[in-house]
Formats: sequence, structure tokens, C-alpha cells
Amino acid sequence: MTALQKEAFEHHKKIVNKYVKYGVYSEEKVPKYWATLKKCTRS
Repeated sequence: MTALQKEAFEHHKKIVNKYVKYGVYSEEKVPKYWATLKKCTRS
């Protein structure tokens, strides 16, 4: 993963954690989101 991808990944992680905290995303939906994000950031 490049530095830029890592930065984007961390940024998304913050957003997702915030959404989970406020109940926008349900906990079980998040792993699916992460799987997709990891696929996108895999270099």
C-alpha cells in the first residue's frame, strides 16, 4: 500500500468509526465495507 493509499484508508477508518458511533452504519455492515475498501486499496 502506498503512503497515499494508507492515508486514504486511515481517513475512511475515521469516518466509518464516526458513523458506527452515531448509528449511521450498523456494526455488521462495516466489515463488508472494510472488505471492499481493502480490495480498493490493495496495491
